[in-house]
This record gives sequence, C-alpha cells and structure tokens, in this order.
Amino acid sequence: MPRDELLAQARQLHAYLSENREVLSYRYSLSVRVMGRDDMLTEGSGTVSGFTMDGCHCSISGGNGECYVNRYELNEDGTSRIVERIDVRQQKRISTDNWGDISISRRRIDFSFPDQLAECIEFLDSVSDVKVTLYSYDVAPSLRDVLQYYAEGGGGEDWALDVCNQGGDKWRQDLIGALSEPELQQYLGSTIQLLLLCFSDTETRSAIMAAIDRQPETDRNSLALLYAAYTQAIDNSTSSQGI
Repeated sequence: MPRDELLAQARQLHAYLSENREVLSYRYSLSVRVMGRDDMLTEGSGTVSGFTMDGCHCSISGGNGECYVNRYELNEDGTSRIVERIDVRQQKRISTDNWGDISISRRRIDFSFPDQLAECIEFLDSVSDVKVTLYSYDVAPSLRDVLQYYAEGGGGEDWALDVCNQGGDKWRQDLIGALSEPELQQYLGSTIQLLLLCFSDTETRSAIMAAIDRQPETDRNSLALLYAAYTQAIDNSTSSQGI
C-alpha cells in the first residue's frame, strides 16, 4: 500500500477516535430484568435479547466503548436481520415494552489506542516514497470464537450473527452440538440465543429444550425463562410481519 494512502486512512481514523474519545473511554454495563422479573436480574457487559421496543424485537449490547440497541426484522426463511442500530451510550436507562427499564452504567477504562496511532502517523509523516506492506491472515472462526465474541458484546455479537447466518445448516448443527459440549457450557445462554435468532426451526427448538432439561434445576429454570422470552418475541415478530 502506498504510504500516502495509509497515512490518509490513519489520519481519518485518528480524527474519529479523537472526536469520540470521551464515549470510547468507558466500558458500558447493563442491568436487565429478564421478562421484567426481579428474580431474573442480570448485570454486566455483553448482549441481551428477547425484549421488544415499539413492537420490534431488539437486543442491547454493552462493552468497551460501545453500547447500542439493535432492532431486528425476520426474513421469510426465519433468519433475522438488523434494520437499525441505536447508540445509547449517553443514556442511563431505556424503556422496553415487556421487560421494564434497562439500566446502563459505565466505568472509565484505559483507552490509549489514539496515542499509539498518533505515533504511527508521526512515523509515516517522517518518511517519503515508502510502500507499506500489510499482512493479514484469513482463518475460519472457531465455534468457541463465535460464542465468546457474542457473549462479550461490544460489537462482536453482530459478527457472530453474521457468521452463523452465512454458515447455514453447518453452523446450526455446530451450535446444536455445543449445547452438550462440556467445555462450552459457560456459553450455553449465548448458544441458545444464537440458535433462536439465526434459525429457530422446530428441530432447533427441540434440541434447545432437550439441553435445558439436562441442566441442574437452578440453571434449568433461568434457561427456560430465557428460551420462553426469546421464542415469544420471535413468534410475535413473525406474526406481526405475517410470515
């Protein structure tokens, strides 16, 4: 890549990061009562879905530098797609149709990337007639990668949804397999969410229910409520869209 081209892109990125440094310098956390229930309070960063706003199925994600609501529509084949992203980093709470208010909090984190990028710009500015070689590696994502990025939120859940939607039945089968994989049980909630958001057919729902039935009673109850919240929201969206 020519030096001038890379330098122009670096300056553009640095300008954006500098302009938005205040909101990017925080980690955003959520406090959500699943299905509006006090005994189903979940707190922390990551992604939560299953609620509706103005009748539209939504999710909310919080993480490093990002906190936003995604609004979804269902395609005719049962998959979902994002139709709007709403930045809620400046809000302390949002109101939902069916889960009450979702609280948003933040804490400051070390955000030094703009300073590091400035050093790169300074170096590129000091040399001339240089061609820069960029190396990248295209490696297929692992199942663990997809589940981890979805669980962490902060933008990773959109990538995870894209991977699963584009992967079709292979990824559906892989996610169903993850329901009973001991090493992936920490991501069981995320696995269920991805399966319902991306596929949600009868076979998939049956596999999820079987996996929930295998869990200890304390986990089984919370997962069953999660499943009920998602399927209700998805079925309501399907009905309202006439699919």
